[in-house]
Amino acid sequence: YATYDAAKDRFEIKTQKLEGSGGAYLCVWDSKVGNLSWGNGYGMYSHRNESYTAGDQYTLVDNGLWGAFTSYSFILWKPGTGEYKSFGDSRFTEPVFTKK
Repeated sequence: YATYDAAKDRFEIKTQKLEGSGGAYLCVWDSKVGNLSWGNGYGMYSHRNESYTAGDQYTLVDNGLWGAFTSYSFILWKPGTGEYKSFGDSRFTEPVFTKK
């Protein structure tokens, strides 16, 4: 799920337990060093790419709550089992959303 922050005019995606997965999470992932977390409040928010001219483009950037690590990506993960692949795609590296 994504939430919208009207005061800052941006959407945000945070770590969350995945429904119908038996305990898997959407985790923040520092894909450059390999660390991940499903800690509460960690996530990324949208930043509009002003140089994109074919519509609206938003890059997700770290929300700054994960201490020494940086959220570059998301990964589906089930504690005690590992990467959760039952939904198909399980890695979302450096996400960008484009509205044309």
